[in-house]
Amino acid sequence: MLLQVSMTCPYCSHSFALTWRRYLAAPLGKHLCPACGRRSTFKLTFRYSIFVVAAWLVVSALAILLRMFVFHIPQGSSRELGYWVGVFFIGVLAIAPVDKFVEERFRRLCRLSDEKDSA
Repeated sequence: MLLQVSMTCPYCSHSFALTWRRYLAAPLGKHLCPACGRRSTFKLTFRYSIFVVAAWLVVSALAILLRMFVFHIPQGSSRELGYWVGVFFIGVLAIAPVDKFVEERFRRLCRLSDEKDSA
């Protein structure tokens, strides 16, 4: 199913939504099934890796353009570190909703490799 609107537990096949609370509680993608209580994770795929790299390249390119043409912060300036820290936090805020959308609709939960199936 291409546009699934919920995640499905690979152990018990229970479908549950990826809420903001679940998304923020699992920064590395390890989610707990509300039905069976077992942990599963998103498999790191090449496509997802390309998405993350492309998103950060866009944020970085926009930040460089803003720095050069709007803020005029010279390289080596004492304000440069603060600028890049701000870019990082703004980038996280900009990319997080898109990442949540991609995780919820296009990625599938997989069993953890170190967990044995008791079924």
